[in-house]
Amino acid sequence: MSKNMKFRGHETFFIRKGWLHKGLKNVQQDAGVFVNKTPLPVDVLGMGNNMVKSLRYWMQVVGLTTEPKSGKRLQTVTKLGEKIYANDPYLEELGTLWLLHYNLAKNAEDATSWYFFFNEFQFHYHNTVLGI
Repeated sequence: MSKNMKFRGHETFFIRKGWLHKGLKNVQQDAGVFVNKTPLPVDVLGMGNNMVKSLRYWMQVVGLTTEPKSGKRLQTVTKLGEKIYANDPYLEELGTLWLLHYNLAKNAEDATSWYFFFNEFQFHYHNTVLGI
C-alpha cells in the first residue's frame, strides 16, 4: 500500500443524489468550475462552500475526474467519466454505481478509510465471525 494516506477531503458529506451528475456536467462545461474566482463555484453548483469541496473530492476518488497535484487545479473528466456521462449521465444504472463503488474501495491513497473498511477491516471481521 502507498505511504500516502488521506482520511478526509469529503468535508463530512457523503455523495448526495445528483451530485456526481452535476459535477460531471459542470466540469465538462468549465474545467475550472471548482477553482474559479468568477463566477464562484458555490453559485455555479448551487451548494455551500464545504459541499463544493466535498463534491470535488468525490469526483476524483470515484474516478470521474482528475486534476494535477500542483499549478492551476483544473478538473479533467477521465475516460471513465466520459463513458458514464455519455451512457448513464444521471448515474442510475446499478452497474455504474458498482463500478464507482469499486473505484472508491480500491483507492488506498485518496480514500484510505474506505480502502481499509472494504479491503482490510472486513477481512479480519469475517475471520473473527467465522472463526477462521
